[in-house]
Order: sequence, then structure tokens, then C-alpha cells
Amino acid sequence: MFKSFLILFLLVAITISSACQTPSRCSPPPPCSLPANEFDPSQLLSQLRQESQPFAHFYEDKIAPLGYTIRWFHNLNLPPGEAVTCVYIKDHSAIIELGNTSPNDDVAFLVAHELAGVVTIDGGYFLGYSPQCEEIGGYLFDMILTPLRDSMLAEYGFNATKEFNLRVKPVFSSACGEINHPIVQLANACLYVQLILYWQDVLGNHSVPSDVENRYLQCSPESWARGKAILAIINEVGGYDTPVKAKEIFQRIISEYNLEYCACVS
Repeated sequence: MFKSFLILFLLVAITISSACQTPSRCSPPPPCSLPANEFDPSQLLSQLRQESQPFAHFYEDKIAPLGYTIRWFHNLNLPPGEAVTCVYIKDHSAIIELGNTSPNDDVAFLVAHELAGVVTIDGGYFLGYSPQCEEIGGYLFDMILTPLRDSMLAEYGFNATKEFNLRVKPVFSSACGEINHPIVQLANACLYVQLILYWQDVLGNHSVPSDVENRYLQCSPESWARGKAILAIINEVGGYDTPVKAKEIFQRIISEYNLEYCACVS
């Protein structure tokens, strides 16, 4: 699920976070509140497997062997072309909510992206956070999980370049300027890092996208600096290709920004 470039309502979460207690145990966010529109995915999946060879190969190689029970919902409250996935490892189940789609949406990629989240979380990638940290926790997790799962999809021949271009658009359509708050800047830094990792690890480039770099330098220099610091952590850890490395990255960011009261790794 992609989030907008500047999240003003993060400030609301910040003002109430003082009431949040340190989690008694490191656990995932509360279960999804299920919309009423549950549907049988058999027709959708059958169609995608027939129409998209990358989807068919990905599904047979990565999803079918997991044996997960996956429930599907149409969530009318989601923005068009977006989706949300909740994975429950203990129950070996997942819930996927899809928003409205248009003929311009790559539905095969959208669905595969959510299913790839099941693969990565089942594989041990994890970040627990309370509702007070939902927004920043989501940014932290997506920062690594998005390039991780889309690099998986790119190996099967999905059009990751088109997806990258869609993810970059909000950066340039948002107003130039940044909010002077460390958590908001951290959220924007996580988006910057996600785009850099996507450019390099999913698309196979060895540089940085100059347009993204220049936009951040001009409009969000503090967020850019925080993003560079996070990239330095990822480099020191040696990447994020294992859950252990991801855990160290998350823990160092949690400690740096004093998020222990509502975020954790285990």
C-alpha cells in the first residue's frame, strides 16, 4: 500500500503518543477490521493466472506451497488501486483487502504485491507497533518490505519500472517544503529510502535517481539527511536480505527516534 509524500495527520498521532505504554510483548498490529464485502477470489485468481504468465509462475512457485488460507475483501474505503494485507503466521492465514481498480491498473501486479507480503512476513520479516505508531510503523516496514517483495516480483518478469514511476509521482505532485517535526521527517525519509532501494535493488541500477535526489534536496533537506543516515545504517548492516538484518535496521531506527514506547522487533 502506497502512502502520500507528506502526512500532515502524523502530527495528530504524535500528540496522543504520550499516552501509549511500552508494549508488554512485541506483537503485530491489531487484527484488520473486516469490511462486509468478502468475495470468492477463485475467478479473479484464475483469470490472472491465465492472463499473466508472471503471475501464474509466481503463484505456483511462492504462494501455493505456503498453504495459507487467504480471505479476500473489497474495501470501498481504500483509495483506488490500493490494497492492504494482514498476515497471521500462527493461524497460517491472511486477509487481503482490495480497493477499486480501473482499466489502467496493473491488477496482476497489485495482487501479486500483496501476496508477496504474505511470503516475506511468513519468512520472518516483522515489525510490531501499537496503534499510536501505525503511520510511522507502516512507513518503516514498507521502506524495506516494498523493495524486498517487488524484487521478488521482478524476477518473475513483472513490470517493476512502471510501478516505480507510479511510486515517484506523489513526490513531485506534493508542495515543496517540509514540516519541522522529526517524526514527520522520518516518515518522508523512509519514503526516500524506499525509492532509492527500489531504484537500486529492484530495477538494478548502481546510482541514485537524480530527479528524486534533487527534489528531496530542494524541498525536504532534513528528510533527505535522515534518509541518508538510514541508508548508511543499511549499508553498515550489510543489506536487508534476511530478517535478522532487517531487525537490526529497525531496532537502530527505533532507538535513534525513541520509538521504544510503541514499536518493537523480536
